[in-house]
Amino acid sequence: MCAYIVEEYEEISRRLDRSQIQESCSVRNILRTGHLATLLIDDKGEINFAVLPTLIQKFKSHLYSLGPNRQYDSKRQEHILKVLQFLLTNKELVRSLKKISKPLSNKIAEDIIKQTLQIPSQSIVTDAHAKRAVLAAWLCYLRQNVGSCFATAPAEIIQNEQPEQFLQDMTDLLATGRLKRTFGGAEYSVPISASWGSGDLKKPLLLSISSKKISPEIWYSPGLIVAFEAVGLLQKNERLKDKIKRLKDWIDPIILQHSRHTNYCIVTAEVILRTILRQSIGLSEQQIKDYEERPRGMIQSNLMQIPTIGKQTGGIGEKCANFLYLFEIGKNAFKSLADNALLKTWEFTLASFSETKLEFTTWNLYASLGMGSHEQGGIGHCIQEQIQYKLDQANKLVQDAQYEYEMMYTHVKTLESRIRHASEKEAQWLKMEYQNRANELYFIQDQRDD
Repeated sequence: MCAYIVEEYEEISRRLDRSQIQESCSVRNILRTGHLATLLIDDKGEINFAVLPTLIQKFKSHLYSLGPNRQYDSKRQEHILKVLQFLLTNKELVRSLKKISKPLSNKIAEDIIKQTLQIPSQSIVTDAHAKRAVLAAWLCYLRQNVGSCFATAPAEIIQNEQPEQFLQDMTDLLATGRLKRTFGGAEYSVPISASWGSGDLKKPLLLSISSKKISPEIWYSPGLIVAFEAVGLLQKNERLKDKIKRLKDWIDPIILQHSRHTNYCIVTAEVILRTILRQSIGLSEQQIKDYEERPRGMIQSNLMQIPTIGKQTGGIGEKCANFLYLFEIGKNAFKSLADNALLKTWEFTLASFSETKLEFTTWNLYASLGMGSHEQGGIGHCIQEQIQYKLDQANKLVQDAQYEYEMMYTHVKTLESRIRHASEKEAQWLKMEYQNRANELYFIQDQRDD
């Protein structure tokens, strides 16, 4: 039971430090919090209170580690202990956790839960899964990364100092797919973020190349191995030594191509994953680019059929759809090793409030950066003016796009109704018109959402 507390994750930590793509302290935190969430919440969704006193006592005895590169684990361990003590002593927080239930008709939330718990995509999400995901997100240490910097400070305050609000946010996010805030007597809401960031996928990796070796040895990366297992290019039951060798054989040509005969090169995990997956399916970058530039309706028709992992047959369009589907699976598997999907989704959703109303941005400038906006000519005041200008412009563009979208949406729905009641000859013409208008609708929707 207490093995998760004293576990050092030595083998995977050594490979993480050797490959230098993902932080070993973050991966240990994800693994430990995931294991604890599974231990504390059973398959029926009930909290296992009996083990809490022993867990807390054991945690206090093994709070700090003397292992290599463990200095960054301290804050993460202290945060876990704090949450465990809350569960033991605060009945209101326990009651809030018990209220968590599975999402209803919300695929984004369901996928986030699966990615958080690292369970198969075909799994059926239960109330127990939802509770485990929320508890894992609560236990997990929140860290800043690309795309989340503006929301990290208020998110840390909520997670650390306002756990009641944190659990309420989790309830709202999974139950309604939205977050709500009341400011100045008015209520604002934002939809759940469809993205939870890129993690370390876009992290630039500077590789030193000599006649003897390449450093760092990125083919040891557990994240890359997990990603290629997820897309079916590596088998989970394959020996680790063989996986590393195969990964090195795939990566070496990419390094050679990017180095251009110099003694160094810069590459990212995303480029490595994309290149190897694309080559395994037999596609060129130009073919994928051409496919992505097709009208959205044509792309969606190909994605209606769920692609098969490892499938390399079919036409170019089918291969491209298969590639894009697997690429997302691989990226999410890589990110899930070092980031909690639900926690990052909540953080990114919080960040959306700054795009809704200037008052949220003003408060964030003051609370997170210490910049007041009341002093004329001050840095905070100047930044606020620029943000106000850009926000007004963005809101106007969104309003115009929304109006255009609503007009086109009404037109498309009218055509749908006419097709259902039209003669066979008239329906042929109407279907052509419908396809054209539907493509316009998808284009307008893309413009609005971007």
